[in-house]
Amino acid sequence: MQLANIAFDASTFEIWGALLHGAKCVLFPGKIPTFKELSNTLQKHKITILWLTSALFNAVIDDDPDTLSGISQLLIGGEALSSDRVRLAQKSLPSTQIINGYGPTESTTFTCCYPIPQLLDSSLKSIPIGRAIANTQTYILDRHLQPVPVGVAGELYIGGDGLARGYLNRPDLTAEKFISNPFDRSKFYKTGDLARYIPDGNIEFLGRIDRQVKLRGFRIEPEEIETVFTQHPQVNEAIVLVREISHHKHLVAYIVLKERSLNLSDLRIFLKEKLPQYMLPSAFVTLKALPLTPNGKVDRHALPMPEITAFTQNGHLTLAKPSKFELPRTPTEEILATMWAEVLGLKQVGIDDRFFELGGHSLLATQLTSRVRQTFSLELPLSSLFEAPTIREYSKVIEDAQKSQKGLQIPAIAPVSRSENIPLSFAQQRLWFLNQLETSTAYNMPTAVNLSGKLQIQALDQALNEIVQRHEALRTSFKVVNGSPIQVISPNQSLPLLLVNLQHLPKIEQSAEVERRAIAFAQQPFDLTQSLLLRVTLLQLGEESHVLLVNMHHIVSDGWSMGIFIRELSALYEAFSGGNSPLPPLPIQYADFAHWQRQWLTREVLDDRLKYWKQKLASAPTILELPTDRPRPPVQSFRGSTQQFQLDPQLTEQLKSLSQQSGATLFMTLLAAFAILLSRYSNQNDLVIGSPIANRNRSELESLIGFFVNTLMLRIDLKNNPTFGELLEQVRQTALDAYAHQDLPFEKLVEELQPDRDLERNPLVQVVFALQNAPTSSLSLPNLSINLLEFDYRSVRFDLEFHLWDVPEGLSGYFVYNTDLFNKTTIARLARHFQTLLQAVVANPEQHVCSLPLLSAIEQHKILKEWNHTSVNYPQNKCIHQLFEAQVEKSPDAVAVVCEEGQLTYQELNRKANQLAHHLQALGVKPETLVGICVDRSLDLIVGLLGILKAGGAYVPLDPSYPQARLSYMLSDSDVSVLVTQQKLVAIPEHQAHIVYLDTDWEVISRQSEDNLSSGIAAFNLAYVIYTSGSTGNPKGVLVAHKNLLNLVFWHQRAFEINSLDRATQLAKTAFDASVWEIWPYLAAGASIYLVKPELLSSPLQLQNWLVSKEISIAFLPTPLAEELLALKWSENIALKFLLVGAIACIITPQLHFPLK
Repeated sequence: MQLANIAFDASTFEIWGALLHGAKCVLFPGKIPTFKELSNTLQKHKITILWLTSALFNAVIDDDPDTLSGISQLLIGGEALSSDRVRLAQKSLPSTQIINGYGPTESTTFTCCYPIPQLLDSSLKSIPIGRAIANTQTYILDRHLQPVPVGVAGELYIGGDGLARGYLNRPDLTAEKFISNPFDRSKFYKTGDLARYIPDGNIEFLGRIDRQVKLRGFRIEPEEIETVFTQHPQVNEAIVLVREISHHKHLVAYIVLKERSLNLSDLRIFLKEKLPQYMLPSAFVTLKALPLTPNGKVDRHALPMPEITAFTQNGHLTLAKPSKFELPRTPTEEILATMWAEVLGLKQVGIDDRFFELGGHSLLATQLTSRVRQTFSLELPLSSLFEAPTIREYSKVIEDAQKSQKGLQIPAIAPVSRSENIPLSFAQQRLWFLNQLETSTAYNMPTAVNLSGKLQIQALDQALNEIVQRHEALRTSFKVVNGSPIQVISPNQSLPLLLVNLQHLPKIEQSAEVERRAIAFAQQPFDLTQSLLLRVTLLQLGEESHVLLVNMHHIVSDGWSMGIFIRELSALYEAFSGGNSPLPPLPIQYADFAHWQRQWLTREVLDDRLKYWKQKLASAPTILELPTDRPRPPVQSFRGSTQQFQLDPQLTEQLKSLSQQSGATLFMTLLAAFAILLSRYSNQNDLVIGSPIANRNRSELESLIGFFVNTLMLRIDLKNNPTFGELLEQVRQTALDAYAHQDLPFEKLVEELQPDRDLERNPLVQVVFALQNAPTSSLSLPNLSINLLEFDYRSVRFDLEFHLWDVPEGLSGYFVYNTDLFNKTTIARLARHFQTLLQAVVANPEQHVCSLPLLSAIEQHKILKEWNHTSVNYPQNKCIHQLFEAQVEKSPDAVAVVCEEGQLTYQELNRKANQLAHHLQALGVKPETLVGICVDRSLDLIVGLLGILKAGGAYVPLDPSYPQARLSYMLSDSDVSVLVTQQKLVAIPEHQAHIVYLDTDWEVISRQSEDNLSSGIAAFNLAYVIYTSGSTGNPKGVLVAHKNLLNLVFWHQRAFEINSLDRATQLAKTAFDASVWEIWPYLAAGASIYLVKPELLSSPLQLQNWLVSKEISIAFLPTPLAEELLALKWSENIALKFLLVGAIACIITPQLHFPLK
């Protein structure tokens, strides 16, 4: 019977298997049959051979096996077959041979089949798919295309006569899937299916490779879990998927039961006996039946998302804790459970919940360890939480540390007397020192917010002043006593709220005035000797429209502090609107922290902390050489701008999932990718990236306004091209080690390491990366609508900063960049490249970092195709001397070459070159013969070069000024057979070549014919061999053919509009390849070449006069000489139309007096 959808490949077997064997093919109506319709059709037409999908077979057997009575051969395929259903069918249908079939469409429907014996081996976990059918080969191979042993899983490959040609209009996919068979030189198909041989030679299907998932670092085969489910007596069918629930990935099992009720506790016990912990599903969804596609396969896309009804065992879903939710048992576990719930913002936490899977990250981990320190008087490294991420495990770490006293105990922070001099913290001292060098607004922290609604100005004023009274840092100024700066705290100081009325201005003018005032407000410097280091201005635009401007100096605040300021302003405004203050007093102040830090970080403690950092940063690069758009100014200006950055939620979740799978935080994953980006841009594989850390690792510091933030230097090694997974593991460990040693202030580390200082850049770190997960607060004032205002003003303290926030819409943030160094388009491009890189990372985290793409498909096309679309026609069947000969015919009396000793016309030059060529041919020179030429810049030089080419040889230029050792090496390496030189030059090193002296041998040479000669040379033959400088080892001879040279000649002539009236300079030494385009484009165009006297090169003024007097129209000069020449004053009326500059970058001064054309 023909039952399958015609678009499903099983239909080919049903139709042609019958018609090509003279059998009757019964067509079933084009719909999915009911069991009754199927039974009636089978009985009516006495069907003997039937093909069913596994899912439909299961459903039929569950309903009534007798539906299939009368079938002699029952073929089943499409998905893994249920052994329970097979046994039930065999029991009811003893005369029916059941055959398990397997085969992808790419192998013409069937590849293997397994006639299932009546006595099915009870030890088999699943029904085998059998052996290959006729003229078909199957291979089970590892990832290196090597056969795997019996019992070992590998990928199934299929070859043979049934193999398809490939995919229609998809040559890329065809090449990927239909690959060369290394065993018989044919093609075979890469199925993507996981399989293994069982001892009798049959194949067991294990599932799709692409269904393999990675969860919490473990690789999981869902089919393996599904097989265990179906071994349970009450489970009919099961499908296991990974689903994201409440921002966390979980294994979800969809099960069809044999009976309506199932004790889930018993099912869990059953699963735990057969599966490891990490393979146990978290959620169970019971279904009446599995949804099917039109082809009869399970439709996984139609499986419903679990309905979350909390972590209960009633209703549609049971979403379990990692195993069984268990409450704390000991006092330590109870204390930790309370801490975890408080830090993570959860109502309840079980002792087997994993901290980072519940939303924890490194900053929350820092807060947790701070609470642990305060409660248990223990200093535990942050890495201990990564190593013991559950309460059950972490409580044991604490108890062991208490017993063995391995924790590093540190003193508590206690209030100190304000009558004594209070030192600055290390961070404050650095900012104070920078301020002494230059008063700058780089460390201003401005904010502007729009307030719409009825504002109670008095309540706002009271709230602001209450904040000032609560936080001593805001009432602090800095003075020098006995040569050292100290903090001076004003005991009682009020904050003036400056009110500016702009109601009289029209709306358009108001907007402009608000922006002007906001920028001026942000750029107003602070005097650190005067408190308050906080300013607030209120701009009134209308009765119910205001703009609040706030600015603090970084020396008394940081990003975390801004959150405290906003949070307290919201609470206090609401309280004062109602007539009271709701906030409790603070137990300590910033001055107490600064005093404590100075007392605690004594030499002994400091040495202990420094030991790690000195070892970690030994021989580390102190400069990250990002390519800039402009030269770095001698002194940093801190002028900055921003480039927005946004990742979509899907990519964000993929990054989070990868982080969880790798046992890392999102910050670590992003930092690893950012390091790759910087490495590719800078071409450095040893990087130091700065990362700000809140440095509030004590709970009593979490509510204080002050300058606590510290900068960690994270050194990342990308040498040896690791995979991204390997790099992420390295970054993870680097970050954990840095967190464990974060107490050492960045300023103290710089002081101890003593890097080379300059005013151009920051010491040690020039690029900063931050994932901002500090507690954020939005300003919320009763009866007011509030919006943050952004103005075009930004200072930047580093070359480049990258700030990201994890928000519901995905990762969002911005690059802050130094506008002295970078253009906005450059940073926008860098941002796009980072996004492309992240997409590649989540697609395949096992790629090597050098293989991860930065360029989008559009950029690749532009760089590889558009920018290389340079095809231009030029004569490819000529040689360079033949072009010269054409000019001789055209203008024989035109001047070809001029030097101090005289000149030669084209005809004169041609005759002399012909005589030399005949002489060289007599010495055996022919195509591909290398002929050395060591001649000074003279008429002989041009005669010699042309003569060698006309003879058919390739010239090898040797500079007479080269050291003897270099000349000797070049002669030996090139193995020239003839050397053209001059007797007047210094002795040439000993060599094997026959010598031709152009000066003393010319009497003999001049007896040769002056006629053009044939050499049998073609465009593909060599024209010259020029040696490289040898800066990276021995010089290397570069082989250049006439065809290569002609491409350059014709491009040069087109680009610079060369014609027969041009006069060009020849200045470069012939051993330098610049000489090539100084000579041949002009001789091929009928122009004149002027050889420059060496002494002119030392006098830019004399060279200028010579260029003008000789009416030179085009010249090529090395950069240093060109810069000097361009700085001179030039007449507007000169012949020079092109000045070509090369070798190194040319800097054009603003005082340019050259008449550019």
